[in-house]
Amino acid sequence: MKWLKIIHVFLVVLFFGGILSSVALNFWIDFTKYDEAYHGYKNMVTISDHVVRWGAVGTLFSRLYLRIFHPLGIFLALLGRRQI
Repeated sequence: MKWLKIIHVFLVVLFFGGILSSVALNFWIDFTKYDEAYHGYKNMVTISDHVVRWGAVGTLFSRLYLRIFHPLGIFLALLGRRQI
C-alpha cells in the first residue's frame, strides 16, 4: 500500500504541475502575434492532453483503489465517520 500512496502523491503533483505550467504559459504568451499565440495554444493543448489528463485520471483511480481496498476504508466512508 505504501508504494500506491507514493504513486498517488506523484500523480497529484503531476496534475497540479501541469495546470500551473499551463497558467504560466498563458501569462507568457503575447496574443498580438499570431504565430506565438498559435504555438502557445498548441503547447497548452499538449500539456493538457499528456500531463494534466494522465495526472487526473491516475489520481482518481489510485484514490479509488486506496479507498476500496484499504481495510474498512469504504465502510467508514459510507457510515459518515470518514471523508472520501
